Amino acid sequence: MPGAEEPTGRARGLMELGLLVERSGVLAAVDGDRGAVLGVLLEAVERLCGAGREALVAEWRLRARDSLDDGLVLARLSERERA
Repeated sequence: MPGAEEPTGRARGLMELGLLVERSGVLAAVDGDRGAVLGVLLEAVERLCGAGREALVAEWRLRARDSLDDGLVLARLSERERA
């Protein structure tokens, strides 16, 4: 919409997360079922709480870089990590 303000803060972060969930293929894999998306995210959190967290995160980052053709999303994520 012309003249619409850019979302900031939490709203922008949620929009970016939604884009990442879509691009990852999770939405398509679960036919858009939000409950199933939550289940996928909860399973990921459980895995991150265990041993080998750093290796798992590094592997996921590499997979994201390989699968995303738009470096803008990764650039925004990197900016947040530096902040």
